[in-house]
Amino acid sequence: MKTIVVEISLFCVLLVVVSAFVAIWFKQRHKKPYMTMEWTVNPDCFEPDLAQRDAYYAAGAGGAQVKAEFYINVEDLTAPEEMTYIGTGNYGDIYLAEFKDPEEKNCIHKVAVKFFKDVQDTKKIHKEREAFQTLGRTGGFYHITYYFGWSYINHPSIPMMSTCLVMEYMDCKSLNHYLRTYNPEKNTSGRRADESITIKRLLKMCADVADGMFFLNEELKFIHRDLAARNCLVARHQVNGEVYETVKISDFGLTRSMINDDNKDYYCLDINYIPIRWWPPESIEGGKFMSLGDIWSYGVLLFEIITLGCLPYVDISNAEVKAEIMRNIELNTHEFNVLSKKCWRDMILKSLLAVGIPAKEAEDAYNNITKLIKICCHYEPTKRPTFRDLLDMIAQFDQLNGLKDFQEEYFFYKGRQDESYSIESDCETESTTVNYEATDVVKPLLDSNS
Repeated sequence: MKTIVVEISLFCVLLVVVSAFVAIWFKQRHKKPYMTMEWTVNPDCFEPDLAQRDAYYAAGAGGAQVKAEFYINVEDLTAPEEMTYIGTGNYGDIYLAEFKDPEEKNCIHKVAVKFFKDVQDTKKIHKEREAFQTLGRTGGFYHITYYFGWSYINHPSIPMMSTCLVMEYMDCKSLNHYLRTYNPEKNTSGRRADESITIKRLLKMCADVADGMFFLNEELKFIHRDLAARNCLVARHQVNGEVYETVKISDFGLTRSMINDDNKDYYCLDINYIPIRWWPPESIEGGKFMSLGDIWSYGVLLFEIITLGCLPYVDISNAEVKAEIMRNIELNTHEFNVLSKKCWRDMILKSLLAVGIPAKEAEDAYNNITKLIKICCHYEPTKRPTFRDLLDMIAQFDQLNGLKDFQEEYFFYKGRQDESYSIESDCETESTTVNYEATDVVKPLLDSNS
């Protein structure tokens, strides 16, 4: 009898322990990633080159798989010890090298070789490589960075064999770095631009990015999820004797296809770091990213361009950005964005005037760009314009003259030279035509609101 009692007691204890483990396992399995995020503090606003990862991203969760395609033999690249260091990205160092393409006889390309500093971070490595491989070699045209392939290289600065990506070389580095060389207050690199920037060139940068996203969204059916000036690259060239920039979208580590089995238009958070200052409210609130989320990010990028590389929400932390957006959602005010504070709006005029742009021209640029930012940063995703709408509006700016000097490089104009377009939203709203010329879109140039 005593033995039976002991056995029953042991069985009950074991049952309780097993039940506890099962409950803990079930709870962890079904925990939503965005419920456990740790938000980073306000970063140093104006680092040279590309900013460090934790300055812009917050912790999340995720995983990835990868296909072994586009592999490049290390013998076809410049020897690792002879590569030239050109900068540091969010996840590793970038080197200038030469690539002898075996598919093109006697052809040598200048390339940027992107190493991953944390070789153990296989999720990030696989995600970005998978995205590039899925995009294939469609880049290089229509403002998307060209991808040559990937390789394994034992570089002297890295303790073990590292995966690297081999991409098109853009000689002016990232867009935020390039813009800051023109901003006398933000240029910490010690190098000054050799000429003044013009409104026309800034507007062309805006158009370049919109065209790249139009191509990525409508032709390739991808959403980027990390659109920001730091993730765009710049090259300089001349058109009709004038200097212009070509901006191409890069860094596809968070990019996802919009073509999926269940035909949903959003993705749950499956990533390690979140660019909180560039992400739309629906992603911050619910942990999902809709295809129109890239439009909000583009609105924030417009602020970066027109302020010559200033950090969005410069005087508050990531946690404060998140809290303010959540408060606006809860109160249904929907007012907080990169233009909410007067000091942020004043940064636009201050930056333009500081580089010698005439006051009237700077004021016109302010009105045009803030109008675009306002409609891009709408809290209701379906009320945001598409990238087609945005390109239509940008092309109508007087300084660009319909982008006539650049139409050959734009996907937007491919096969459309003889067509005319009205600015209509592709979104499902109560009205089929969105009035983007509404007077309430643009706040007064200088007001007293803070």
